[in-house]
Amino acid sequence: MEFSLDQNLSRKLIGQIEDIFPERIPSLPLIHHDCEECFELQNAFAGKSWKEISSELLKENFSKLSLFSEEAFHAFIPAYLIHSIKSLDGDDFVSEFTAYAFLPDELVDEDEGHRNWWVLKLSFFTDEQFNSILGYLDLVEATDEYFDRDLMKRGRQGLLKLREESKDQS
Repeated sequence: MEFSLDQNLSRKLIGQIEDIFPERIPSLPLIHHDCEECFELQNAFAGKSWKEISSELLKENFSKLSLFSEEAFHAFIPAYLIHSIKSLDGDDFVSEFTAYAFLPDELVDEDEGHRNWWVLKLSFFTDEQFNSILGYLDLVEATDEYFDRDLMKRGRQGLLKLREESKDQS
């Protein structure tokens, strides 16, 4: 099966993300854990809005989205999304890990704390922002030939279910 990036859809989605995610600097702490890796992450992102995050910084921290506080995750995710969309037709770990950051694992069904973390994380997104995330996941699925389609389907179902729970608690 041949996969190709729809440039018009990509530009439209980037524009949408730029329009619906406010530029803001999240409050400290940006992390919930006290370790050297988390402090380095916080120091690298502190005092910045998503528009001030460089591609190099994203590449250096491609796997660390889950370390951010819920507020920081929401504040910085537009930078990760936009970088990922621009890099989908290449070999980029930021793209892969950004997609996986929105796919809940089996732990949400087994661990109430983990489930609550997901619900809280998703509660920061407006409906419009959440729909742009779904659009991003659709684009990844349609473009990335190496992405696990079964994982995407299960993860998307879990994500939608958790989103409903987050709206019920708002």
